[in-house]
Amino acid sequence: EAEQMYRTALEVKTAVLGAGHASTLSSLTNLANCLMALGRLAEAETLHLQALQGLQSALGPAHPQLADAMCNLGLLYRAQGRWEEARDRFQSAADIYVTAFGPEHNSTLDAQRQAAAAAAATAAAESPAASG
Repeated sequence: EAEQMYRTALEVKTAVLGAGHASTLSSLTNLANCLMALGRLAEAETLHLQALQGLQSALGPAHPQLADAMCNLGLLYRAQGRWEEARDRFQSAADIYVTAFGPEHNSTLDAQRQAAAAAAATAAAESPAASG
Protein backbone atom coordinates (compact mmCIF):
# COMPACT_ATOMS: atom_id res chain seq x y z
CA GLU A 1 0.00 0.00 0.00
CA ALA A 2 2.81 2.44 0.84
CA GLU A 3 4.50 1.73 -2.47
CA GLN A 4 1.32 2.58 -4.36
CA MET A 5 0.96 5.83 -2.42
CA TYR A 6 4.51 6.83 -3.33
CA ARG A 7 3.90 5.90 -6.96
CA THR A 8 0.73 7.99 -7.07
CA ALA A 9 2.51 10.98 -5.53
CA LEU A 10 5.29 10.62 -8.09
CA GLU A 11 2.83 10.43 -10.97
CA VAL A 12 0.98 13.55 -9.81
CA LYS A 13 4.15 15.56 -9.28
CA THR A 14 5.54 14.46 -12.63
CA ALA A 15 2.33 15.56 -14.36
CA VAL A 16 2.12 18.90 -12.54
CA LEU A 17 5.75 19.91 -12.03
CA GLY A 18 7.65 17.84 -14.58
CA ALA A 19 10.09 14.99 -14.17
CA GLY A 20 13.10 17.23 -13.51
CA HIS A 21 11.60 19.32 -10.70
CA ALA A 22 13.32 18.95 -7.32
CA SER A 23 10.03 18.10 -5.60
CA THR A 24 9.31 15.37 -8.15
CA LEU A 25 12.81 14.00 -7.66
CA SER A 26 12.24 14.00 -3.91
CA SER A 27 9.15 11.84 -4.50
CA LEU A 28 11.27 9.55 -6.66
CA THR A 29 13.71 9.21 -3.77
CA ASN A 30 10.84 8.43 -1.40
CA LEU A 31 9.69 5.64 -3.70
CA ALA A 32 13.25 4.32 -3.93
CA ASN A 33 13.53 4.28 -0.12
CA CYS A 34 10.22 2.40 0.07
CA LEU A 35 11.47 -0.19 -2.40
CA MET A 36 14.69 -0.49 -0.44
CA ALA A 37 12.71 -1.17 2.74
CA LEU A 38 10.83 -3.87 0.84
CA GLY A 39 14.15 -5.49 -0.13
CA ARG A 40 13.86 -4.60 -3.80
CA LEU A 41 17.37 -3.20 -3.94
CA ALA A 42 17.97 -3.35 -7.69
CA GLU A 43 14.81 -1.34 -8.39
CA ALA A 44 15.68 1.08 -5.60
CA GLU A 45 19.17 1.59 -7.00
CA THR A 46 17.82 2.48 -10.44
CA LEU A 47 15.50 5.08 -8.93
CA HIS A 48 18.16 6.48 -6.58
CA LEU A 49 20.56 6.92 -9.48
CA GLN A 50 17.85 8.59 -11.55
CA ALA A 51 17.03 10.96 -8.67
CA LEU A 52 20.71 11.73 -8.07
CA GLN A 53 21.27 12.57 -11.72
CA GLY A 54 18.13 14.71 -11.86
CA LEU A 55 18.96 16.60 -8.67
CA GLN A 56 22.45 17.36 -9.93
CA SER A 57 20.94 18.81 -13.10
CA ALA A 58 18.18 20.69 -11.28
CA LEU A 59 20.11 22.01 -8.28
CA GLY A 60 23.77 21.86 -9.19
CA PRO A 61 26.66 19.84 -7.78
CA ALA A 62 26.81 21.43 -4.33
CA HIS A 63 23.22 21.46 -3.08
CA PRO A 64 22.40 19.78 0.26
CA GLN A 65 19.47 17.92 -1.31
CA LEU A 66 21.96 16.31 -3.69
CA ALA A 67 24.01 15.28 -0.64
CA ASP A 68 20.87 13.75 0.89
CA ALA A 69 20.40 11.71 -2.28
CA MET A 70 24.05 10.61 -2.13
CA CYS A 71 23.51 9.39 1.44
CA ASN A 72 20.44 7.44 0.37
CA LEU A 73 22.48 5.76 -2.34
CA GLY A 74 25.24 5.13 0.18
CA LEU A 75 22.76 3.40 2.47
CA LEU A 76 21.63 1.21 -0.40
CA TYR A 77 25.21 0.29 -1.29
CA ARG A 78 25.88 -0.47 2.37
CA ALA A 79 22.85 -2.80 2.42
CA GLN A 80 24.33 -4.58 -0.60
CA GLY A 81 27.78 -4.85 0.98
CA ARG A 82 29.24 -2.52 -1.65
CA TRP A 83 31.40 -0.77 0.93
CA GLU A 84 33.74 1.23 -1.30
CA GLU A 85 30.86 2.70 -3.28
CA ALA A 86 29.02 3.45 -0.05
CA ARG A 87 32.09 5.17 1.38
CA ASP A 88 32.52 7.29 -1.75
CA ARG A 89 28.88 8.42 -1.69
CA PHE A 90 28.96 9.26 2.00
CA GLN A 91 32.24 11.17 1.62
CA SER A 92 30.92 13.15 -1.35
CA ALA A 93 27.83 14.01 0.69
CA ALA A 94 29.99 15.07 3.65
CA ASP A 95 31.99 17.38 1.40
CA ILE A 96 28.79 19.08 0.23
CA TYR A 97 27.46 19.35 3.77
CA VAL A 98 30.70 20.95 5.01
CA THR A 99 30.38 23.63 2.35
CA ALA A 100 26.66 24.15 2.89
CA PHE A 101 26.36 23.83 6.67
CA GLY A 102 29.86 23.74 8.16
CA PRO A 103 32.00 20.99 9.69
CA GLU A 104 30.04 20.68 12.95
CA HIS A 105 26.55 20.27 11.48
CA ASN A 106 24.73 17.01 12.24
CA SER A 107 24.39 16.16 8.54
CA THR A 108 28.12 16.64 8.01
CA LEU A 109 29.06 14.56 11.03
CA ASP A 110 26.62 11.78 10.17
CA ALA A 111 27.89 11.51 6.58
CA GLN A 112 31.49 11.46 7.83
CA ARG A 113 30.62 8.76 10.37
CA GLN A 114 28.91 6.69 7.66
CA ALA A 115 31.94 7.12 5.37
CA ALA A 116 34.30 6.02 8.14
CA ALA A 117 32.17 2.97 8.93
CA ALA A 118 32.08 1.99 5.27
CA ALA A 119 35.86 2.46 5.03
CA ALA A 120 36.33 0.21 8.04
CA ALA A 121 34.05 -2.42 6.51
CA THR A 122 36.02 -2.19 3.27
CA ALA A 123 39.28 -2.74 5.14
CA ALA A 124 37.81 -5.66 7.07
CA ALA A 125 36.49 -7.28 3.90
CA GLU A 126 39.88 -6.93 2.22
CA SER A 127 41.96 -8.22 5.15
CA PRO A 128 43.52 -11.70 4.86
CA ALA A 129 41.58 -12.86 7.92
CA ALA A 130 38.29 -12.06 6.18
CA SER A 131 39.08 -14.30 3.23
CA GLY A 132 40.29 -17.22 5.31
